[in-house]
Amino acid sequence: MQLEKGQRAAAISSVVTALLALTKGLVGFLSGSVALIADALHSFSDIFASLAVWLGLKLSRREPTEKFPYGYYRAENLASLVVSIVIIITGVGILLESYDAFMHPRVLAFPFLGLAVAAVSAMVSFGLSVYKKKVAEEIKSQALAADAKHSLSDTLSSVIVFIGISASMAGVPGAEGIVGALIAAFVMLMGVLSSKDAILALMDAWTDPGLEKQVARYVKGVRGVRGIHQLKLRKSGSFIMGEAHVEVDRTLPVERANEIRKAIESEVKEKVEKLDSLLLQLEPSKLIRFRVAVPVVETKGLTSAVGGHFGKAPYFAFVDVEGGKVKKTTVLKNPAAKLDRRIGVEVANFLLDNKAEVLVALGIGESPFHILKSKFVRIFQSEGETLREVLENLLEDKLKEHKEPERK
Repeated sequence: MQLEKGQRAAAISSVVTALLALTKGLVGFLSGSVALIADALHSFSDIFASLAVWLGLKLSRREPTEKFPYGYYRAENLASLVVSIVIIITGVGILLESYDAFMHPRVLAFPFLGLAVAAVSAMVSFGLSVYKKKVAEEIKSQALAADAKHSLSDTLSSVIVFIGISASMAGVPGAEGIVGALIAAFVMLMGVLSSKDAILALMDAWTDPGLEKQVARYVKGVRGVRGIHQLKLRKSGSFIMGEAHVEVDRTLPVERANEIRKAIESEVKEKVEKLDSLLLQLEPSKLIRFRVAVPVVETKGLTSAVGGHFGKAPYFAFVDVEGGKVKKTTVLKNPAAKLDRRIGVEVANFLLDNKAEVLVALGIGESPFHILKSKFVRIFQSEGETLREVLENLLEDKLKEHKEPERK
């Protein structure tokens, strides 16, 4: 639907620009205005540019084939490059004509008609530029954005033509030649800038490090992800494709790893517009870094006695572990300890709110067990009198993991 909108904008632009070019060319020929003829040539280049964009967007909509398994998205980048080359060639032609007009000034016939055509051309071209820019932003089309810049250059060149004809009427020698040269310089500059963007896209260059950082942040925000590296993004047409290596817990079951993969894809595609695909390679975490939650009955740090009941424990110790060593210990009051109903569920949500990734407890009910497991929290059987002893047993891999909830 979005590509169809881009095609429609390019088609409308082609028709309107063709009418403008014919009008300016005819009036320029009748009046002898080199500046107006140069502007007509500029507009004719717009026609070819719009047609190239239309063709690029049409090809982009084609389904992948055996020969083009990744689709035809880059047809749009190629069209953008064609647009840029046309712009540069047009600028060179305008420059040559302007030099001749400067060296051999002419008296204009029908100068007021030329002024009127230049004014109308400027207003119509500006309207086209605004329209195409709006559509390009909606569909994230590089080619249509380049075409919008071309229409803006047509607007400015028509304004310059208006000034040049006025100066020529006032008797300024070589005014039209100077105006033509200015138009040529502006047109060639726009072409060079547009070609740079197209070439970078065709060569898989990535020029938006800010978006790359955002994607990495979205991936790291998914529960179960330990880290991310080798993130690569590239543009293909107006779409974004990427790949990354994602670190997860080395003991994570295959089905859990697949759930994390799907969660990452869903999260990133929801927040990054135009993301077509994100290829993920899951690998074991190189650095053991996690947060452990343990029910305790006092607030004495690592010497705190471990609480027996998951839901009724007065406190929970949250311990940050990195590289097999305890980095930080925080003891918080259990907000659900005195509740009569839904104790286990409230405690489970309390642990998730505090970013717990591992729970060590003697037993746990069915509801909190499934809530925590659904968020990739690993649950171990507690062994030890104090928090320090429990952590030592955990880090030495002596604790048995709960595979099912406590049965009453």
